[in-house]
Amino acid sequence: MNAKALMAVVLVMASLAAAGPAIQITSAGSSGGSCSSLQLTLLNAQWASLPQYNGSSASLTLTFYSSCTYHAVTFTLAPQCPYISPGPPAFVQSIPANSMFSVTLQLYAERLNVTCPLEVVADAQYGAGFSQTLDASGAYFLTVFVPPYPTFSASLQGSAYLGLPSELALVVRDPYSFPAQVSVSGQSAAVLSPTSPVSIRGDVAIPLKVVPYSQSAAVVVSIRSQDALGNPVSYTYTLYPPVVQPPTPTISISPSTLYLDQLNNVTISVSVPFGANGTAAVFISGASAPASPVVVPIVNGRGEASVEITPLQPSVTFQASVSYSVEGYQQSAQISASIWAVQPPTALAGFTVSPQVLISNSANNLTFTIEAPGRFNAAITISGASAGVPMPIYISGVGSASYSLVVYPTAQQVSISATIQTERGTQQYTVNLPATSSNIFLAAPSPTSVTAGGNRSVVVKLVNQGNVPVEKGVLVIAPASGSPVLMGTVVYNFSSLPPLGVVEVPISFLVPAGQTGSLPFQYTVYYTTPLGSGQAQGVFYVQSFQPPSVLISSTSVTPQTPALGAPFFVSVTVINNGFVAVNNLQVQLEAPPGLTPITPTLNYIGNLAQQQSQTATFSLNATRPGRYVVTLLVTYQDQYGHVYNQTVTLPVAIGGNSTRRFGNFTRAAPGAGGAASDATVVAVAAVAAVAVALVAIGIWRRRR
Repeated sequence: MNAKALMAVVLVMASLAAAGPAIQITSAGSSGGSCSSLQLTLLNAQWASLPQYNGSSASLTLTFYSSCTYHAVTFTLAPQCPYISPGPPAFVQSIPANSMFSVTLQLYAERLNVTCPLEVVADAQYGAGFSQTLDASGAYFLTVFVPPYPTFSASLQGSAYLGLPSELALVVRDPYSFPAQVSVSGQSAAVLSPTSPVSIRGDVAIPLKVVPYSQSAAVVVSIRSQDALGNPVSYTYTLYPPVVQPPTPTISISPSTLYLDQLNNVTISVSVPFGANGTAAVFISGASAPASPVVVPIVNGRGEASVEITPLQPSVTFQASVSYSVEGYQQSAQISASIWAVQPPTALAGFTVSPQVLISNSANNLTFTIEAPGRFNAAITISGASAGVPMPIYISGVGSASYSLVVYPTAQQVSISATIQTERGTQQYTVNLPATSSNIFLAAPSPTSVTAGGNRSVVVKLVNQGNVPVEKGVLVIAPASGSPVLMGTVVYNFSSLPPLGVVEVPISFLVPAGQTGSLPFQYTVYYTTPLGSGQAQGVFYVQSFQPPSVLISSTSVTPQTPALGAPFFVSVTVINNGFVAVNNLQVQLEAPPGLTPITPTLNYIGNLAQQQSQTATFSLNATRPGRYVVTLLVTYQDQYGHVYNQTVTLPVAIGGNSTRRFGNFTRAAPGAGGAASDATVVAVAAVAAVAVALVAIGIWRRRR
């Protein structure tokens, strides 16, 4: 290869170093030998087209330099891995000497995002002339990275309300984290946000706010990206969110029973969803009213209006036309409620129902009581519950009568209508009983709180708060999901649990040392009543708290054997070795007669953080010899104000009765010279200075 050709090769190789998936040439061949063999040098290899999915086709472009002339050259791909399958060979009719040329080979990628070694075999049938067959071949080796292709998926989470702004979540899956732009538009729907393309890279959940105009409203998602070669890639998804009707407004009337031919003060309550603002026009039929319709303003989802009406018929109907707005989008609805108007109760008969609240999906004992002067006949109808007896229920009596039965509520409200015929006329009643979703069983722990750290035990009291006896049952208790306690599942069999009866079940569990707050437990009751079997579930809580812990680490008396008439010091060191701080920590000194405190007997330390220590020191003076006991009372509080006490006693022995001794120093006898006297004065001054310093330290701690 001459210098001029070499320079041309270098320039071409530089121009071929374009951006794209990496392809490494591990064996490029040579072109400096005899033309009797294949003298081709592989200069560059790059992707011409990329595979888009497993099994799809792609192509590689190979650039060679030839120092000789060849004719009828075939290039064949031989993959060295199972991830690539070869395509058909490439054929080049003629290759001039000292020239560069490119060959495109087709392949099939059985798998993406992998690296695969390849062998390219070149076979030249003829050399410069066609008179003699050359049959020269050469092998070239590459390491090829098969890049992933931009692949996306889109889905919607949530449901939308017809005609109202609704929040959805657009979940876009981008498994290979290609940068992309996501645009959202609507079909039979308005997209309020986002209004501009959203940039993503990787999986993302994009909040949407849309207003569907029909049940078939769709959200159109456009995703634009680029493949590894920079070629544009786009996807479009048409997603159909569940479109539901907005919740229906509600109307309620209070009181639930009116009196015929009397003026009744009625409160009309209207509620609309989403905390919206609006108005309701309420038309009243079956009664005379000062104005109709009654306009009820609705603010933040609720409105009330009071009106005085006189019922003229046994049934009074309130028909409401409701309109409200959510973020500027209007909604309207027609709702109604009817209530009974009866004769005044003092006129004819009395009708009472017990209990006033029922439990849904459970057996309830229901008792009717009728009181009337003289003979009466009553017909009672129950709706919203199954009773197991034919309707209506007929009751006859004189003066009073009661009737009991078991009902099983099937609706949120059970209506009882009673028509009572007396000797003076007919009295009608309508009683509406709410059926709550409360559990028939109540589980309560005793005690309700335990200290953290260690094995703890409580007694779970299971109460039958219904009004039907339980023949037998099984109670299962386990830690609720996410509970930090360690405990096995407790299974307890019980029988014959009457209404308001109690079953006590002891349980034990491990509480982590640093745990505070509520510990949830899940309980399930499988039970059988005279009406059949059922299942109830609930959660009870045990509170875990951290008790304070103060350790008295050391006590001391200095000097160990105080002298009569000399001051000495009593010290106590406390350490907070618990997990929480203690509050209002103080040490109280109690000294017996014969020991006179010099410093205050109360040393207030205040708050003491965990793993911190503090020392309280007191100074006393002995007025007479003997053996004494000094008492130190350590008092502190936890964060809830509970007071804790610890008491420590220190024996103190007062030695000797000489009034000449002061501490460890002895006053000299008369005539012994002034040196000893001077030493005594110095010792007295030193002890006094220490006492003053300790008092000052105690005052500083209390102020702190």
